[in-house]
Amino acid sequence: MSKSKKTEAERFRKKIEVDEDGCWIWTGSRRGNYGSFRVDVNTVQASHRYAYERANGRKLKKGEIVLHLCDKPLCV
Repeated sequence: MSKSKKTEAERFRKKIEVDEDGCWIWTGSRRGNYGSFRVDVNTVQASHRYAYERANGRKLKKGEIVLHLCDKPLCV
């Protein structure tokens, strides 16, 4: 019997813990001060950018930034 693969969204959510301020803090891999999420074999993306794109249904353009209103780099 083979294990069913987790979806991309399930893998992402598994790496989030909500802190006392209500921020969704990334607990997975990091690149510098920011979270890093392996979307697939060939794609690694900053976790906060990944979260923004999924929540807003659009890809960020090159040079666009995502601001953390809480000022916590690991907040997604």
